[in-house]
Amino acid sequence: MTEICVKVFEDYKKIKEKLLSLGFTEKENYVINDLYFTHFKNYINMDYETLIKNSFIIREIEGENWNVKNLLYKDKVLDKNGNVIMEKKNKVVIENIEKCKNIFLSAGLSCWCDYSYKNCEFVKEDLIINVQCSNVLGIFLEIEESNTIKEKSNYEKFNYLVSIAKSLKLKLGDDFSCKKPFLYLKTHNLSNT
Repeated sequence: MTEICVKVFEDYKKIKEKLLSLGFTEKENYVINDLYFTHFKNYINMDYETLIKNSFIIREIEGENWNVKNLLYKDKVLDKNGNVIMEKKNKVVIENIEKCKNIFLSAGLSCWCDYSYKNCEFVKEDLIINVQCSNVLGIFLEIEESNTIKEKSNYEKFNYLVSIAKSLKLKLGDDFSCKKPFLYLKTHNLSNT
C-alpha cells in the first residue's frame, strides 16, 4: 500500500470545512496510541530507515464505542529521497497492552516513541483522507491509495496522492512523506534537553 503524510498549517476547523465543501463526509473519529520498541539502545542517533525496520509497534485504537489493540510491524520501502513509497503492515490482535509492553521491556527492548493523536476520517467515493491532530506535532493529512490506483506503480501512486493533497488548496508542508514517530522522537528529545 502507498500513502502520503504531509503537515498542514491550518486549524482543524478550516480543514474540516474545506473537505466538507469538496464533497467529503466525516466518517468517524478515533484516538490512536502507539508505542514503538526497538532492540537498539542508541536509537536517538539512528536514521529513520534503520530504526523503523528494527521496530515493533503496540497500537491501541479507541473509537467512541469500540477499541482495538494490535502488535504491528511496518515493512516500509523508501526511495532514494527518503520518501516512503510502499508499506506493508503485519499485525496481530493482542488483549493486553501493558503485558505486551512488559514482555518487550523484559526482553531488553527500548520504547523510543510513545505517541498519540486523534484521527478524523473523511471519505469521498473510494478516497479516504485522515486528518491527524497531535498536541506535540500539529496537524497532518494522511491519504492512502484507493482502489482506482491499485494497478499503478508505487511512484505513480505517490505522485497521484501528492496531487490530491495539493488540489485541496490548504497550506501544506513540503514533505509528503512525514515520519511522525521519528519527528516525535527528535522533538521530544530536544524538548527534554
